[in-house]
Amino acid sequence: LTNAKELFAAAFGKEEAYNVAVITENDILAAESRHVCPVLGEALVAALARGEYGALRSDYVVPAVAAWVRYIVKPHLAERCSHCSAASSKDEELLGLRLAHLRRHAPSLTRRLSDELNRNEASYAEYNPEVNPLNHCSIDGGVVQIF
Repeated sequence: LTNAKELFAAAFGKEEAYNVAVITENDILAAESRHVCPVLGEALVAALARGEYGALRSDYVVPAVAAWVRYIVKPHLAERCSHCSAASSKDEELLGLRLAHLRRHAPSLTRRLSDELNRNEASYAEYNPEVNPLNHCSIDGGVVQIF
């Protein structure tokens, strides 16, 4: 659905001194397959892969995948940096806070994608709301709600 260069631009700001190589194909596949593709469903994933629904892809899919990719690679980036200098407990605490923020941010962008699909279901012929797990389950503050 996406590529490393596109995700890098969406996940990391220009002020961050990282290289696009920090995002691997496995990171992208993990983010897409675990967090985004289940919401889209196989038919809509195939349509997006064919280049259909460009606005959905750029406005909703790419930001959601980018947030999950950032969440996935952040610990690895911190580990690489800690090899360059001694990491303090303050650094570890800061990393924990950043990861907690990313863990809250990424699901909100996935929910935003899901809401767009549900709100404009008729615009996405391949979308089936029955296969979207966010239409059946919600996890808020550690509380799992099944409906």
